[in-house]
Amino acid sequence: MYEEFYSLQHPPFRESSDPRLIFLSETLKLTLSNLLRCFRNRHDHVLLLGDEGVGKSIFARTIVNNLTPEAVCAYIAQPIEHTEQLVVDICKAFEMQLNGASSKTGYIMRLHALMDQFSANEQHAVVIFDNAQDLSEDILDEIHLLMDYEPSQGRCLQFCLISRPELQDVLNKPPCRHLTSSLSQRFHLSRLGPEETNGYIKHRLHLAGYQMVGDLFNPSAVQTIYSET
Repeated sequence: MYEEFYSLQHPPFRESSDPRLIFLSETLKLTLSNLLRCFRNRHDHVLLLGDEGVGKSIFARTIVNNLTPEAVCAYIAQPIEHTEQLVVDICKAFEMQLNGASSKTGYIMRLHALMDQFSANEQHAVVIFDNAQDLSEDILDEIHLLMDYEPSQGRCLQFCLISRPELQDVLNKPPCRHLTSSLSQRFHLSRLGPEETNGYIKHRLHLAGYQMVGDLFNPSAVQTIYSET
């Protein structure tokens, strides 16, 4: 196989959400810096859009790995069928014990109590929804309701929706207008340019252990890869 021929430790271009593999172009570095500043300063809620295949999930996990120690993060990527499951999944992502709670109201009360505790400890919570384009309008409305809770010592809960661009069509509908206004911090992940594609190829080959002299892909091959992906 080609990995053995080029002395590679693993397939260099395998699909993965492992943040250790991310290639941070200058554009991505700036986006990451601005996003982290939003969370660090506890600005409003965040919407991050990007076409399929641009690396939203690996970027999301990079966000999680770079939050400040005061930030407690819940990362949710699995499908959510109904509003009660939404609250339960958030609680579980924060590793909360749900013994004794048997209704959505009970779960929300537990979640509010945790937010009070975070606020008292000068911590803040970040809830990141990956694949947010799959969330129903009912789920989105429930997220907006959860956004409204503010402990007596100040708001400590931020939401970040990461999605393909079609979520914007849902957010533009009248039932979602209040959620749309709350998602005031907006970012977009774009596809790599030609030079960034070349940098990505070299980066992934290096991580896979490529050590041969010279570039494995000539400029014509890189241009073809850029044009076809």
